[in-house]
Amino acid sequence: MMRSLYSGVAGLKTHQTRMDVIGNNIANVNTTAYKSSSMTFSELMSQTTQKASGANATTGVGGTNAKQIGLGVKAGAINTAITTQGSAQSTGNPFDIMITGDNFFVVSNGSENFFTRDGSFYVDGAGNLAMTSTGYNVMGWGVDETTGNIKQDTVTALRIMSAANMTYPPEATTQANISGILDENDKDVTSANGKTVNLNFFDARGYSYTAKFTFKQSGGDKTNEYSLELNKILDSTGKEIDISGITFGEQNLEQTLSSKLSLNTDSYKWDDATKTLQTTATPPETVAELDKIFKNGALITDKDKAEEVQKNLDAIAKAYKREAGKYNIPGFRKGKAPRHMIEKMFGADVFHYDAINDLFPEAYEAAVAESGIEPVDRPEVDIVSASTEDGVVLKAVVTVKPEMKVGEYKGLKATKKVNTVEDAAVEAEIERMRERNARIITREGKAQDGDVTDIDFEGFVDGVAFEGGKGEHFSLTLGSGQVIPGFEEQVAGHEAGEEFEVNVTFPEQYQAEELAGKAATFKVKLHEVKTKELPAADDEFAKDVSEYDTLDELKASIRKGMEEQNEKNAELEVENDLVEQIVATLEGDIPPVMFETRIDEMVRDFEYRLQQQGLRLEDYIKYMGGDTAKFREGFKEQAEKQVKIRLALEAVAAAEGIAASEEDFENEVKRIADAYKMEVEKVRGIVPEAEVKKDLAVNKAIDFIKQNADVTVENVAPQKDEKAE
Repeated sequence: MMRSLYSGVAGLKTHQTRMDVIGNNIANVNTTAYKSSSMTFSELMSQTTQKASGANATTGVGGTNAKQIGLGVKAGAINTAITTQGSAQSTGNPFDIMITGDNFFVVSNGSENFFTRDGSFYVDGAGNLAMTSTGYNVMGWGVDETTGNIKQDTVTALRIMSAANMTYPPEATTQANISGILDENDKDVTSANGKTVNLNFFDARGYSYTAKFTFKQSGGDKTNEYSLELNKILDSTGKEIDISGITFGEQNLEQTLSSKLSLNTDSYKWDDATKTLQTTATPPETVAELDKIFKNGALITDKDKAEEVQKNLDAIAKAYKREAGKYNIPGFRKGKAPRHMIEKMFGADVFHYDAINDLFPEAYEAAVAESGIEPVDRPEVDIVSASTEDGVVLKAVVTVKPEMKVGEYKGLKATKKVNTVEDAAVEAEIERMRERNARIITREGKAQDGDVTDIDFEGFVDGVAFEGGKGEHFSLTLGSGQVIPGFEEQVAGHEAGEEFEVNVTFPEQYQAEELAGKAATFKVKLHEVKTKELPAADDEFAKDVSEYDTLDELKASIRKGMEEQNEKNAELEVENDLVEQIVATLEGDIPPVMFETRIDEMVRDFEYRLQQQGLRLEDYIKYMGGDTAKFREGFKEQAEKQVKIRLALEAVAAAEGIAASEEDFENEVKRIADAYKMEVEKVRGIVPEAEVKKDLAVNKAIDFIKQNADVTVENVAPQKDEKAE
């Protein structure tokens, strides 16, 4: 009673310690580079009730552990994972770094160096890379400013920002837009002074200015004409500056700021239906064409300025909004830095490649569809040129499906060999059904092949018992080959209760090297002999194992099933024969990538089946004593055969104009839905219609070949040594 209480208390106390460790790990889940801990339990042993036993070399049975009663459990150790690598995650900070392996960052507080795996960094005011948590400088090898080579000597503070790229000279305003609403009912517009609009701009030294423009309605009868006039320019202190001699306007550089620009509103009208301002003026002509040319496998996309440049600009702007949070700019909150500042620091094209990646898939797919080619591999893309002014020119080289030819595919000869179902095959299946439904019962008399025996044994070599050579109440089926050759044969002929010796010799290639090739004597005691009792093959048996009332009905069902299976096998053999004849006539160069792609698909399928069994592919390859290259090589022959068959059948379908109809597709969708017990609409939304129709067309091509073939049917008896399984 007290012992069990002590064990329970020890377990609760130790469990509390483990929960503290787990709780600490959870509390620090967001702590950068936190070293997680784990607890190891340790048993409190007090009494052994049964000793351990080793593996039994004779029977192949493993050893058993000792039976021990203790006083519970204690905390054996608390381990800290100092170098264990955690999962990678994106922080949005380009200066955050994750270190891999058993490595550490070197940081310094100015007087001494420390080691850490905390890679949360920022750039301090001096341009040095520093730890976010402590401010310690990150140390590393410096760069020789003369040669540009890394100096692998002593570590120094890593300065990644210099005075040149930490500050920016002011830039003068080069372009600005003036906007305003012209409303004939606006009193400011119709007044003598007009409507004032302010425009802010900067000079090359960074000083700000405010330009005051005025919209005025022209006098006289021309109420639909307005003028834009610059009244004054104020400096940053509000003082008016002299504007004489200052010019503006890209079209007429001699037009002074005090000049007037006329706007004719007859070119515009308000549409009440769409609530939009529409122009009646003839817009300038623009050319909006996209050249998509495939030549020698090369795809060239040339974007037109009028249309595509704007698309590029929009894509760059979108990329900036999405990616801006990755860049830290001193003086700006994360993700709030202006685009031009980021481009200034990291390059003017920093967002261009993201934009191109966004635009390319659509452009590529459109070009492929327009060209009518069928790529069989991913494209190799080169950027010929890219700019916001001239657009993007891309060159993509793709491998396309070859045009294959086949020889004669009509009137092919084949023999359909259908195996007849003999009475012996039916009786063999009945016997297997009896075996599956047999009872194991104890019997008297001498043991013989097929019997299950219950024995004790102990083995000796040169009169000395060897490890693993002893067992009690071991279940041995005579004739099964479970143990050393010759052992089972010497057990046969003995009855329950007998004690006798068995003399055998271990094989030369035995797993236990110390016993290999040696003679051994086993002392054996036979406790029990059991045998299988098969049910009688009668009508009652048929009722018990099937839906039929009589044995004859059961046999007839078995025969029918075998005949149907033999018919299917014969049909498949004919198909294979006809297809192989066509493949033999296949002409054309098949790109090697098609074979490699098919191997990839077969490997992925094999890996999926392994995963269903709880096994990883890399572990399987290791267990088989091979490597990845040899493993893939095993699929090569079958992959090449399947690719050639597919190309040959597609060539036949193309030659005969064979295609899948919408009805064919709908029937296939319904078949898949029934097979996987899914809704038809869900299946229709999942399966790729184009690919399914290609597969259906190939199946139709097979049917066409069979229908136009000269097939001879031959009933053949199974071979004498053939056994039904």
